[in-house]
Amino acid sequence: MTRRSDPKALPNDQLLQQVQSLVSRTNRDLAELLWHLAEVDARGLYRDEACSSMFTYCRDRLGFSEPVAFKRITAARLVRKFPAILRRVACGDLHLTALKTLAKVLTAENHGRVLAAAAGKKTHEVEMLVASLAPKPDVPPRIRKLPDRDGTSVGRDGGRGGGGSGPPQLAMEDERTPGTPHSPSPVAAAPAPRPDRGTVAPLREDRFRVQFTASAELRDKLRRAEELLGPVRAGAGAGGDIALVVERALDQLIEVLEKRRFAKTSRPQKKKRPRKPGTRYVPRQVRREVAERDGGRCTFVDKAGRRCEERRALELHHKHAFALGGAATTGNMALICRSHNALEAERDFGSEHMERARRSKEAAPRRTPEASGEARPRERQLTDARPPPTSCVRDGGLLGTGFAATTAWS
Repeated sequence: MTRRSDPKALPNDQLLQQVQSLVSRTNRDLAELLWHLAEVDARGLYRDEACSSMFTYCRDRLGFSEPVAFKRITAARLVRKFPAILRRVACGDLHLTALKTLAKVLTAENHGRVLAAAAGKKTHEVEMLVASLAPKPDVPPRIRKLPDRDGTSVGRDGGRGGGGSGPPQLAMEDERTPGTPHSPSPVAAAPAPRPDRGTVAPLREDRFRVQFTASAELRDKLRRAEELLGPVRAGAGAGGDIALVVERALDQLIEVLEKRRFAKTSRPQKKKRPRKPGTRYVPRQVRREVAERDGGRCTFVDKAGRRCEERRALELHHKHAFALGGAATTGNMALICRSHNALEAERDFGSEHMERARRSKEAAPRRTPEASGEARPRERQLTDARPPPTSCVRDGGLLGTGFAATTAWS
């Protein structure tokens, strides 16, 4: 075994270069592996290894997990049809998930153009490319009861279709059309586990299938909202009432959250309030201007000029640190993700200081305004006093009785 340098002893720049070098080597090795797997499959050599299929050979003899075996076999068979794939895998332009997705649409006539369009794309971008090449019709909106954890079905009235007892099974609804049998294939020997997260899959360039597991309470709220909205108006969308309800609700939720986080409003006050010296308070106008200027995206830029793409959990960051005298002005504030906010703090105050601060915060007992008798800020009081809109779907929706909701969304 070749002796390698200890990563802990490498400087930051050299460590990153080493990782990039290892990734490049891994991509080349993967292309070589796919080439060889394709030949093993073509010759049927898995039978000599006491395996009935290529899938069994990859899983039992090569030690691949089921998902990895499926992706590599699919990619290897594509390589046999389109050898140009090897070069793109070797240089890192195409990953295995992209190849698995592209397998549905690659042909002898279009493979060169499609592979070039998919090069360097993320998984959801490849899915959009496939949707544009092979558009699908809208799915019918529906809500159905999920089976129990023990596999027995649960009817509309809550009665069981079989014996057994236990909490309801919270699983995704089957994506296949009901009644469609599985097509026998050596690759599909092992059933894929049901995901426990929602699904947003493109049907066409401007239409999506949205599927998730919800609680009985959310089901009731959807029905009540449909009743209040009345029949879907012409042009409201082919997804039906469910899509219309969710879209209307999300419009309200986004409006509430943008107002709370970034003070966004259609009627901003013309008179500026004086800043409070010595506090971390960021005036509403500054929050609005910073959010509009930064486009709802982290503004951190690395040495190569690449900007962070994170849009979730953004925070208002003082470019010149508040503790060092930085003011809450539009020029000194920026949107930045939590990870890069922590990085900037380490650069300003040192990683050891920030680690001590984190440990001290974790060790300190958590204080709440109610427990300490302190009054809440007026803004928090007003926010908490409002009833949550219909669109406030909590993560706890996966904790109630399971229902699968499916609809088409534009």
